[in-house]
Amino acid sequence: LSVVAGILKERGGRFGWAVRAGALVVVFAWLAVLDDGGRLPFQLPEPGVVLVPVAVGLALAALFRAGEWQRCLECARRLRDTAAAKSHGRAEPMSPDILRHEGRALSMLGRHAEARTVFAELTRAYPESIEGWRDLAASSLALSDLGRAQSAAERLIALDQQSPAGYVLGGLVSERQGSL
Repeated sequence: LSVVAGILKERGGRFGWAVRAGALVVVFAWLAVLDDGGRLPFQLPEPGVVLVPVAVGLALAALFRAGEWQRCLECARRLRDTAAAKSHGRAEPMSPDILRHEGRALSMLGRHAEARTVFAELTRAYPESIEGWRDLAASSLALSDLGRAQSAAERLIALDQQSPAGYVLGGLVSERQGSL
């Protein structure tokens, strides 16, 4: 029910995530049922392992349904404040996980300029972060900062030539520039 409510309620980028959550639940629950009945030509891991994506999908759906992105942002900022306090003023980079969560929550809230600032901080502190460059390109694209989006997409491709996200984001920039 959470999954269906999330899909019916959300629009835009959140709709896509709600659909992904629903797909996780349906596909992995279906695989668990098939495996339980011995109808698969291969052996799946323990049921608990197979049901982890189902739980993640349900959690994502509940998150969308309840509009919890603000709460996620507040949690990420509390973690950031705690980490900063523990560093006692030392110039240590923030955890990449905290920065990613904060930036993604801001993106989901439609606060793309703030998200871009967080992703820029992430890529400065962790220049090899593939996810950081991907998210920086996406937030820059959302703000129509095509130059920054293109350079972030190029950096992403340089780090991982197999990353479809780098090519897709670069293509979207080219499309917006009218050069496709």
